Order: sequence, then structure tokens, then C-alpha cells
Amino acid sequence: TASEPTVITENFLPTDTDFKTQIAKLKNKDVDAIFINPQTPPKTDLLMKQLEEQGVEGIQVFGNDVVVGYKEGLSRYPKLVEGMIGAEASYDENHSDVAYFAEEYKKQTGDAEVPYMSYAATSFDAVRIIAEGVAEVGNDGDKFKEWLYDVKDWQGAAGSLTIDKNGDPGAGHKAKIVKDGKVVLYGGAETSAVSTVSTSKTSELATPADKTKDPVKIGGILPLTGDGAAYGVPMQKIAEIAAAKVNMEGGINGA
Repeated sequence: TASEPTVITENFLPTDTDFKTQIAKLKNKDVDAIFINPQTPPKTDLLMKQLEEQGVEGIQVFGNDVVVGYKEGLSRYPKLVEGMIGAEASYDENHSDVAYFAEEYKKQTGDAEVPYMSYAATSFDAVRIIAEGVAEVGNDGDKFKEWLYDVKDWQGAAGSLTIDKNGDPGAGHKAKIVKDGKVVLYGGAETSAVSTVSTSKTSELATPADKTKDPVKIGGILPLTGDGAAYGVPMQKIAEIAAAKVNMEGGINGA
């Protein structure tokens, strides 16, 4: 009879910088795998560094999306991360929006690449889908909610998006693995589809007179200081790039 799996949890505080005790306890328990779940890139780096220093070998490492998206860790700790499995929000590398915002980001910031590309893709898509919805039903929260809940197979930088009756997105994280120093889809290649959006209720929700001609302000809640700024600041910049593109293409109903 197969034995039941055992989960051993070692916690740390956001202010902690020394994880050697927790790592040693896990090693002494002879664990088969370690899942690291930091919330910021600096903590990810500290964990990776100390895991390597503690000689964690022959143990399968799993990580959250912050870990998988931390590209510096792939180059700094290649032995530790090779074969690491994690989950990351999907994005379509072949979508024209990805190429557009990546190029704009590089030009505007001088950075060589966009950090946390999966976060960037969802930020870009968020602005685009808000713009589309407001263009269809006007700047009305209730009507926009109805429109949003009827979105089916909307294709954007982050791939296909369907919103269910509870307002939850059907798109989500996909399993990734580090192979030869690169993060790739676990078990196969991603595919992209033709762009389409189904909003069958649109005609019931708004008439041309309802649609806004006033400027639409889109706000966001992002970590712009502290450790979380490593991905919060780029997400803000990508959202600004998306808004600029909407305006460049004529705005929302000409506004």
C-alpha cells in the first residue's frame, strides 16, 4: 500500500532574510521536493542563493509565478533551477500586442527586456478589454459588468480569455519547467487562436447615444515601492503603453 504524502511547512516573515534554519529542517526530513513561495524577486533571490549554499541536490524544486518569472535566477543559479517546475500566467509570444508592447517598453525604459512578461501581458490586455467594453456599452459600471460576463474566447497578449457567470476568468496559469536554462511549457507547446470576442448582449446593453464621448480614466492598484516594485512598476508602464495605443488608434468612440 502506498504511503500518504506528507507536507512539511516552514514559514517566514516578509522581513526575514535568513532561511538557513528552515532549509536545514527540510533537508533533515529527507524531503523529495521543495516548493518555494516568495512574493517578491528579492526574496526569491535570497531563497535561491541559500538553497544552493545549503547544498540542496537531488531534490525536485517547485516555484510559484514569481520564481518562474525571475529570469535573473535562471542565470545566477543554473544548477538549482534546472528541471524546476512552476506555474505562470500564459501569454502568446506570437501575438502582435506582445511584440508591440515589448518594443515600446524597451524604447521608453532603455531596458533590454520586459520583466515578468506574463504580468505585462495581462496588464496590457486589461486596458484593452476595458477600452473595448466601454466603447460598446458606455462608461456605466453595471452595463460593463454585464458585457464583461459575456466575453467568450477573447484573444489577447495573454492568450484566450472567457469570463464565466461569476465573473471569474477562464484563463489561468500553465505549468512550466526550466529546461536548458529556459522556462518552457511543461509537456508541450502553446497554441494561439484567431482573435474573436463574443458579446451577444451588447445590443441589449447600449445604444449609440449611451456610449461615452468623455475621457475614460483607468486606475490600478500596483506595488510601486519596496520589493514588489520589481514587477509593479513595469506593469504600470505596460498599462500606460496600452492606453497610449488605444488613444493612437482613435480612442474610445473618438474620445
